[in-house]
Formats: sequence, structure tokens, C-alpha cells
Amino acid sequence: MAIVLQGTPTSGLYAGHQVLTISYTLIKGSGNNRCVVTVWSGFASAGGSSGQGSLSSCTFNGVSMTKAAQIESSTGVTACSSIWYMLDADLPASGGAYDVSGTFSGAAVGYEEGGVYELSGVDQTNPINTSGTLAQPNGSVTTTPNITLTTTTDNSYITDVLSSGGASSAPFTTTGTNQTAKFTIGSDNSRYMSSSVMTTTTHGNYTPGWNVGGTLPGRQSMAAVAWAPAAGVAATAPFLLVFCRK
Repeated sequence: MAIVLQGTPTSGLYAGHQVLTISYTLIKGSGNNRCVVTVWSGFASAGGSSGQGSLSSCTFNGVSMTKAAQIESSTGVTACSSIWYMLDADLPASGGAYDVSGTFSGAAVGYEEGGVYELSGVDQTNPINTSGTLAQPNGSVTTTPNITLTTTTDNSYITDVLSSGGASSAPFTTTGTNQTAKFTIGSDNSRYMSSSVMTTTTHGNYTPGWNVGGTLPGRQSMAAVAWAPAAGVAATAPFLLVFCRK
């Protein structure tokens, strides 16, 4: 069974608060092996400890989501990338508009950005095939951040998020094969979240990545998750029917 992106991903941003809420219209009802995936960027401009820009919790319609991957660029002044998800059993049974909320843990977080994807055809027992993260603190930032994921399941589906802070770094363009950018949003021209999807065929190595077209950021982080497809219905074995006349 192929994983399918439903509708158009929704994104939003906010400055100065620890909670960002995005309204998302759920398309599919229950029974479609659904998986709602949320991606987040948190930017902290002060503080000397880790976790200042990280996401501490995430909810869909008030129900807690599960963290799939999270990484900070560094401690203190940081850019954090985070991916969370919810499967069919915990999602509302019917489509409609629902709130998605992300709570950031650090009091120093100044800018929050987020996005929502809706997938169908995802394995409901072991949804994550593999995941990866990348941290680039000040002095180690590159213009082509990327993550190589080694999938073990055919037809996995990859979502990623790149968080870039400290400079006017746009535009951002994808560098991976069959990788499609879905949105780039920014706060005050110096803090950006970019996110994309990537389709795969056979299992193996896949590398979602980005090209930073503007000024080199002061710090970056990136997270990527390969989602496993649900098992399809087994094909009926062909048979031969022979008629004999006596």
C-alpha cells in the first residue's frame, strides 16, 4: 500500500509565546491508516542551557502526539527541529477542522514555527522505518545541510524539517531526488523553517537536503523521518480452470 499525502500541508508562525496553535482541516476519516505529522522550528535568542528552543509537548485536538525526532543546533542561542505524529486510532473519527498545538519548553524561545501533514497508508504498528538528525552550531553551518536515511522498507515516505537562524538565508531549495519542498516560512527575515516530502521506491539510502540560497545562517538543525507503508492486501494466486467434454 502506498503512502499518500492528503491535501495541502498547513503552516503557521508566532513570535514571543511558548505555545503555537495551528488550525488544520482533517481530510480523511478513520480506517485509512492515517498518520498526522507535525514539524516544528523553535528559536531561542538567550539562555545557556539546552532545551531552550525544543518542543516539550504537542497535541492534536487536545490529545497528546508522539515525538519522532528532535535536535537542537546547540545550547543557549539555538535553532531546534522537531517532528511529532499521531496515528489513526487517536485521531478524530471524522474529518473537519481541529487545532494542533506545540508547547516549547524554554522561557527564552522567541520565535516558533510549525506545519502539519496528513498521510494515509502508514503502518499503524511500526510507523517509523528510520529517522535522522543534524546539528550545525555557529561555526559549523554549511550551505547544503542534508541527512542520509537508510530505509529497510520499500516505498517508505520521508518528511523533513530544516531550522535556520541568525541571518537572511532564504531562498531554500531542495537537493534530494524526488524531494518536493512544501513550505518555507520565516520570522523577522532571520529565522526560517523549511519542510519537504520525499518519495522512495526500493529500500536503501535516501538523502533529503537543502541548498541555502541567501546569507549563511548562524546556526541550523534538521530532522527527517521515513514512514513505513501499511501492508497491502495479499494478491490472489492465479489459477487455471479447465473444462473437459466427454
